[in-house]
Amino acid sequence: MASRTLPSGGGPPPRRVLTTPAAAAAVLLAALLLAPVLLPRPEAPERAAPPVERAPSAPSGAAEGASATTEAPRAALPAPSPAPASGWEEDAWYVLDALEALATGRRAGAFAEARAEAIRGDLALFPPGAAELRALLRGGLRERALALVAAAARPPDDEDVLELALRAFDPADPLVVRLLGAELVAALPPERVALHDDALVRAFEAEPDPLVLATALPGLERLDAVPLARIFRTQLVHAAPEMQPVLLRLAASRVGAEALEQLEAATPGLALEAP
Repeated sequence: MASRTLPSGGGPPPRRVLTTPAAAAAVLLAALLLAPVLLPRPEAPERAAPPVERAPSAPSGAAEGASATTEAPRAALPAPSPAPASGWEEDAWYVLDALEALATGRRAGAFAEARAEAIRGDLALFPPGAAELRALLRGGLRERALALVAAAARPPDDEDVLELALRAFDPADPLVVRLLGAELVAALPPERVALHDDALVRAFEAEPDPLVLATALPGLERLDAVPLARIFRTQLVHAAPEMQPVLLRLAASRVGAEALEQLEAATPGLALEAP
């Protein structure tokens, strides 16, 4: 590489200095190496959405009557809205999916179940407000399902909202929604159960699934003997023959002799001595 030597005097030893082409190359190399450090890093541009393939245009007037393609419906629950009103609703749908998988016998997986339990724990610590729950409970199945996810994690403090939730129970709802309602009832203390005995009787006397009734039983047995006997009486009328002895035995251990006599009268041919 070409170079020249500065004339020496009495000073330090001579240095070798690069000629002009070599010096320019060295400066350029240093600038390239130091540019990522000295210059601000540009923000990554937003990735453009992939182009949407459009179907051939319809004749004039035909496009107005065409309907948009909808997503495939869920097995038992309505599909979530594309833009939830708040973040907890999106998490509540995750809980519903995990519980529905569990209730129908197909495991969602250990990670999904653990995440669902964590979400329910967060909802117990930070529940939605009474006004939001009230609005959801007055909506359709989708809104009621979301509200029951939150209410089952932590029963609402507002008695009017709790009464609305109990009166919204529907035996025609999907199993996972009814199980959430049963979990809500099981978590109620005796003093709150006593305030809503009529709503509880209406909610569970026509419940067709023994699993739902068994889930709610820790809360239902806090009822007085008379309203609890009403639930068992209606259950016995509609129960399958193989379930009647089970229900009678449950009633015998929880409602006492007087109420048991009424239950036996409602189901001729079956008798059980009071414990």
